[in-house]
Amino acid sequence: MNEERMKILEMLSEGNISIDEAMQLLDSMERFVHPYAARQERPKQDWDFDRQRKFRNENGPSRRGRNPNIYRDADDDLNIDIDLGWVNELKDNLTESVQSVANQLDNGFDFGRPTMVFNDTAENVPDEISSINLKGKNAKLEVIATEDNNISLEAFFKPKHNMDPHIFFEKSNGNYSLLYDRNAVHSMGIRLRVPNNKIKDLYVETKNSDIYLRGLNINTGDVLTKNSSIQVDNMNGSYLSLETKNAPIYVNNTNFSELEVKTSNAKAILDTLNCGNLTVQTTNGSVKIDSSDIRYILAKATNAGIRLENMANGSSGQYQKYSVDLFTINSNISVNYPGCSAPLKLNASTTSGRINCKREDLEYKTLDKNYIDAISKDYDDAHQTLDIKAQTTNGNISIDV
Repeated sequence: MNEERMKILEMLSEGNISIDEAMQLLDSMERFVHPYAARQERPKQDWDFDRQRKFRNENGPSRRGRNPNIYRDADDDLNIDIDLGWVNELKDNLTESVQSVANQLDNGFDFGRPTMVFNDTAENVPDEISSINLKGKNAKLEVIATEDNNISLEAFFKPKHNMDPHIFFEKSNGNYSLLYDRNAVHSMGIRLRVPNNKIKDLYVETKNSDIYLRGLNINTGDVLTKNSSIQVDNMNGSYLSLETKNAPIYVNNTNFSELEVKTSNAKAILDTLNCGNLTVQTTNGSVKIDSSDIRYILAKATNAGIRLENMANGSSGQYQKYSVDLFTINSNISVNYPGCSAPLKLNASTTSGRINCKREDLEYKTLDKNYIDAISKDYDDAHQTLDIKAQTTNGNISIDV
């Protein structure tokens, strides 16, 4: 099985198959394994009445929705969902590996086969769009910048009991909103194509499904979902807030004065950022920031690691003062500013781990295996400086600058 999975990843990296095709192949492999796994894990049965009754109560169709492993669907076909660790791990790795590829795709989400579709366009779009306001429900939401001069809207929805949601695409004085009766739909997915014009105010919200933004030039933006991921590629602006729960957040190739990222029980992966202020907060999920130039970073995690890799060094960085505040619990912290020559101020502490700092020009106020307070000799007179504060418990701290 490992060889087949590697072949799928190789075909994806070489461009021989698409992301959707790769995921279909993985799902096919999972379905191939499931029947055998189910037979192996089914308990041996005998004619003891109490054991039979317990087995039926735990696995029978009458407990639909209470047992995540065995249930019956609407067609009354038995479905088995075995927890195969390698499948989840492989899918996580695949998701991370294709983030840089996704922003090159012309097509975004596959919205499947919705019950109904609403289409509308807006012409004569102003050079500066005042606002875009989109609220979905239990379905994917996608906003992508294009070279077209019009705004194109597609709404994919499933009404409740043949109710009319009264969908209307409001276009007034540079303000664009999708309006509908939320109580009349089970789900509402949205695909919006907009010109590459400046958007002063962007608000995007859904729940229980993913959000994808690409190529937008905004002033301020708020993006919210829950129980699903957020992905942002190739965006620029002044302020952007991304928030979800129980799902990861991916940000790639963005330029913002201020960026806020918040999730829970999942990771945050940020790559190639040019940012003034960055705030990242996760619980039970790691934080990884790679190949970025960020003036100030505040990263907080719980029960997960924080990694800063290939950050801008003193010679290539555009800011005079860089500051990093990192806090986590029960995990490691790793900071890497390769080739950095800027004087350093360091305050690092861990409860029961160790601290490793690769820097020779420091004067130590306190030097201990799990606490360091130090500063470079020429820090006060330097044109460009770097401040690092790192704190964890039951984890190690590695500083490579």
